[in-house]
Amino acid sequence: MPRWLLFAALALPLSAQNPVTDALRSSYNRMRLNLVESAQAVPEADFAFRLTPAQRPFGEWLSHTAMSAYTACASMKGNPAPPEAAATHNLEGKAAISKAIEDSFHYCDSVLNEMTDARLAAEVQVGDRKLYPACLLYTSRCV
Repeated sequence: MPRWLLFAALALPLSAQNPVTDALRSSYNRMRLNLVESAQAVPEADFAFRLTPAQRPFGEWLSHTAMSAYTACASMKGNPAPPEAAATHNLEGKAAISKAIEDSFHYCDSVLNEMTDARLAAEVQVGDRKLYPACLLYTSRCV
């Protein structure tokens, strides 16, 4: 292997401007793909499926995930959830629920496209708490 190619390959990760944000985006994109494809693949009749009687049905779980995505991504910017988040409650039918999950991720895409490592590390006010944007995408229990 030519030395210049080896040095170029080793230097590539060093040239990343926002390595933490890039890693978060990569993880988010996998999660996004899995959820959108799940909504598309599951038949309409199975949107009422409950793993156990105490759990939400699959369709309601997707609706809740859409609401959570809107809320988390708005919070990453220090904003309240947009009106679309409330509109995800009580959705019925595969088409409406699938659209809601896709729309919530389009909203998050716009937030993550503007994100940098510096912004991920800067506290934002969420209600009465100050949180870091990086953990908002994965948990509501950030400290």
